[in-house]
Amino acid sequence: MWPGWGWLLLPGEDGRRAALIAPREVSGHVGQALTLNCWYGPGYQGYNKYWCRGASWDSCRKVVETAGREVPRQRGRISITDNHVFCFVLLTLEELSEEDAGSYWCGVERAGRDIMKPVTVRVLPGEHWSTAPAFEGGGKQPRSSSLASSPPMSARSALVPTAVLLSLLAVAGSAGLVYALWRRREGKGTQGCHCAHPGHSGTHLGS
Repeated sequence: MWPGWGWLLLPGEDGRRAALIAPREVSGHVGQALTLNCWYGPGYQGYNKYWCRGASWDSCRKVVETAGREVPRQRGRISITDNHVFCFVLLTLEELSEEDAGSYWCGVERAGRDIMKPVTVRVLPGEHWSTAPAFEGGGKQPRSSSLASSPPMSARSALVPTAVLLSLLAVAGSAGLVYALWRRREGKGTQGCHCAHPGHSGTHLGS
């Protein structure tokens, strides 16, 4: 399930513009793909971004990282892509399972303490298909049942690339809209980074 976009317009906790923005919680269904994005401040394009799992920021385990490059990287069912133009990291987790639920962190690696934001992943039951017992007229009539079976694996697998593609299109479209609104507000005289970071002032951001 794609998270709402309202959080993109929020400032940092101390009233200043945040150096890293991520949704606090995302959810997806078993067997489907889950996507989310983290927005970072201008000046961090070449830094290593990563996705780690664990209850605490100082003990979480990295599951995938960008190595500071825009080239998509994948590790098992998890992939990460860094967009240096619009300053966001796209994370995708395919074929969700109940074991994927838990606490994660979106992070930017830097000297000293990394910039990190926690994200809670919730996994919901998958969709099911079922058929009802034969009724008096003979034959079978499809209806809901507590004894449901999963749809064929081939059909479910075919939905994964479609979901990922739609998510990428949604991210690109939303990023373009945010960038256009920002450019209109800043005016033609503003110079600096083209990152579509919400509330960008053209300066480097701290933690």
